[in-house]
Amino acid sequence: QLPRSRPLDKRIARFRDRLLKQQGLQASQSPSACDKGSGRAIRVGRLHDLLDEFQEYIRNRTAYYLDGNIIRPLTDVHKLSYAELVGAEEVEWFVSHFWGTTFAHFCLSLKKHAEMVCDENP
Repeated sequence: QLPRSRPLDKRIARFRDRLLKQQGLQASQSPSACDKGSGRAIRVGRLHDLLDEFQEYIRNRTAYYLDGNIIRPLTDVHKLSYAELVGAEEVEWFVSHFWGTTFAHFCLSLKKHAEMVCDENP
């Protein structure tokens, strides 16, 4: 028996397809893997895209919820990190964070930081 498809699963599949399309890929293609390190990063806006898409599921939850319920189902198909799935790039600032902080608060903190130090759109 196949597992039941939840609304969240459908949303994840649509979001994954949209991310691939943004990179010029089809759903059957995989993005490129990259080496671990400074080039395997994403801009703040990519985190906000994730929050905006899944806010009704994330609510005030932390990265612990996000990892098992959204990030891994989103990335496991391609065996890549979220950064690789959305298009990893070099960034100016590295941020380490506590997974127990709510994801929305984490995103807001990063946005505020970006607004204070960056001239470009985060």
